[in-house]
Amino acid sequence: MRTSTPPSHVTRSQFAIGAVLFAATGLWLTTLRAANAQCVGDCNVDGTVAIDELILGVNIALGSQPASGCPSFQNAQRMVDIAQLIKGVNNALGSCPAGSTPTATATTMGSPPSPTVTVVTGTPTPTATQVPTVTPGGPCTGQLVGGFCWFLGAAGESCDATCTALGKTCSAGTVTYAGSGGTSAQCDAVLSALTSGFAFVGDQPCGDLGIGCTLLHTEAGTTGFRCTDTPTDCAVMYPAILSRACACQ
Repeated sequence: MRTSTPPSHVTRSQFAIGAVLFAATGLWLTTLRAANAQCVGDCNVDGTVAIDELILGVNIALGSQPASGCPSFQNAQRMVDIAQLIKGVNNALGSCPAGSTPTATATTMGSPPSPTVTVVTGTPTPTATQVPTVTPGGPCTGQLVGGFCWFLGAAGESCDATCTALGKTCSAGTVTYAGSGGTSAQCDAVLSALTSGFAFVGDQPCGDLGIGCTLLHTEAGTTGFRCTDTPTDCAVMYPAILSRACACQ
C-alpha cells in the first residue's frame, strides 16, 4: 500500500501539524453542514420545536438571552430576528423538515445548551383587544391615530377579515402609516393606542409575510414590531400567534 511521505523540505513535525489541521477543518465543515441543516428553533436537537424553545428564541431576540443559547435559531449573521422566530413557529405548528436532524457524526461535538426557561405546556393564548362593533360610514369606534381608525385584529386574522367584520374595508393607513410605507415610530404609536404590556422591537425582517405592524404573542410575553422587507398586504393572515394593527374605513 502506498504511504504518504513528506517532501524533503518539510519536517515531520510540520507534516504532522498540517495533517491535524486538515482533520480539524474536515470536522468543522461536517459540524457546520449539520448546523445549517438543523430545524430552526429545535434548540435541544430532538427533531421538534417545543413551546419553551420558542420562548427562548423570543428572549434571544429581545436580548435577554445570548444567541448562543440556541444556535438553531440563528440566521446567517448569527442573529435571531422575527423571520427566524416565525420559521420556528412554523416548525412548532407543523414538524421539522425531513432530514433536518443532525447526523451522529455532527452530534459528537455536543448538543446546543438546554433552554434556561421554565418548560411551559400547551398552546400560547393570544390576548388581542376586543374589536368594537361599528356601522358602515359611522364614527371611529376604534382608536384614532394619524387620521386613521385602528383596530387590533384577532390572532391569525387578516386586516381584510377584521375590517369586513366591522362592515368596513381595510384602508391605506394599514400600509402607508403603520405598515411598510410608514415608520417604526408610527407603528409603535398605533400599537400603544390599541393595547399595552408589550415590548416594541422596531423594524424587523419577516421573510415573505407582508403583515406590517403586528403583535407576536407567546407565553414569554407580547412583542410589537413592524415588518419592512415585504410590502404590507391587507389580505395576509397568520395562524394563532400574530395580531395585526388594521386601519379600517
